Amino acid sequence: MIKFSGLDFIKINKAKLKRLICNLVEGNGYSIERVEYNFIGVDKMIEINKEFLDHDYATDIITFDYTASKLISAEIFISIDTLKENATKNRQSVENETIRLVFHGALHCLGYKDKTKADKQIMRQKEDQSINMFHVKQTLNV
Repeated sequence: MIKFSGLDFIKINKAKLKRLICNLVEGNGYSIERVEYNFIGVDKMIEINKEFLDHDYATDIITFDYTASKLISAEIFISIDTLKENATKNRQSVENETIRLVFHGALHCLGYKDKTKADKQIMRQKEDQSINMFHVKQTLNV
């Protein structure tokens, strides 16, 4: 089960997003038990950062990964305000930045990290692939 809460700030094809997340997960040999994406305000994000990470600032995403035995379970929090700021700063559409962060959380559950420069580069390549896949037009095989 994949659930989106608060993803009403943008018009986006949620069914397609869910399908692509499933494809990514299954393509890496995992299954999804439960993934909850929570799009929240910056104040709530700062509160979560303080409580769980000892940071006194907002981040764009926090992933609480409970994955075990290749069965993904996670709660993912995404700051709408920070997402929009990053989209502007990186000259991206809000849609692309939303897709990037949704897949960023999923990639963490698959074991991808972003602490080192090399890890960040791999993560960014995977995110870019996901954005590109989202924009591929689906055709019916007749």
